[in-house]
Amino acid sequence: MYTYHDELLSRMSGYGCTLKNGFSNHVPMVVEALAAMDEETHASDWFERSKNTISPRPKRVAPITRWVDALGERHRFSDWASFFEQSMEDAGWEATLNSWLPRLTKGFMSAANHGVIRVGHATRALQNEDTPPRRAELAAALAAWCSSYAELPDRPTSTAPTDGEFNGSEILSDLALLDGSLRRNDGAITTAVGQLAQHPDFYQQVSRLQLGNAHETLPEAAALAAEVFLQNATTPLGFIVFTHGITGLAATHHLLAYLTGEEQRQLVFEAFVAVATLHVVYASAPFNRVAITTETSLDDLKRQAVRNGDDHVIKLTEACLFFYGLSQEPVFLAPPERAIVLLS
Repeated sequence: MYTYHDELLSRMSGYGCTLKNGFSNHVPMVVEALAAMDEETHASDWFERSKNTISPRPKRVAPITRWVDALGERHRFSDWASFFEQSMEDAGWEATLNSWLPRLTKGFMSAANHGVIRVGHATRALQNEDTPPRRAELAAALAAWCSSYAELPDRPTSTAPTDGEFNGSEILSDLALLDGSLRRNDGAITTAVGQLAQHPDFYQQVSRLQLGNAHETLPEAAALAAEVFLQNATTPLGFIVFTHGITGLAATHHLLAYLTGEEQRQLVFEAFVAVATLHVVYASAPFNRVAITTETSLDDLKRQAVRNGDDHVIKLTEACLFFYGLSQEPVFLAPPERAIVLLS
């Protein structure tokens, strides 16, 4: 595992955080997911097939000084990357995460979760081994999050979970879906999420969320996200949209160690809010618990994901296998099966 990871990261260093079509660059995340699944021998070929879709890294504009003013400025990705490279040189990568994760948590859904997801992948690689290319990728991942930073529309400043038994299923069941006449997509999840301001009581409902210890609650929240996926991933678009709820929760797990107890709970809360947001702006029917059936072995799921080659299929499969390893819950094996069928 991770035998070729640094070499591949070095080959990616000249690229930016977006694809040429304007969407997020998934390549570093996929390469790390393949390493985590011990399927790294396929990563180099996958990168070669994908590299022509990535935009080059833009030129620097100016050093980051007042960082709060530079949040959300997409054209300053390279400025942010240099900022974080210096931060890690001065204080170390763990201290950089300690400082910056709490600042960015409320922007969990920036660029459809891709900022936090990329940071999660980069952090796990560094947990495996601390190397210069992996620190540079974490700097780039944090830069991608900062340069795309955006909070949910009309979000109250004090939204936070309360202490208690996790009640995510109840909240999802009670949430009204956004009226179809108000929905927008235009090919981008961020456009759809922007319509959340039209929802009458979304924040009032999600602020009822109770959760206890973040580490204990996270697999439960991920299992719920898998059920939301299974209910709604009936088309290729549905598959792509609802994948991000699961992969966002996987990234959350990889980042908890760099937060205090209350900060951990806030990050899990934001990950659940992301799942709830995707549900209300995309789902075609209210949330109901789903029956789980699965017939594919873990090795077959990995092989099928690699053979399929789609970036979302690979990342979803890795995240689900990760959560299955934590919980042994069969619900995590069903989404990769569904994904393979939808994108076969």
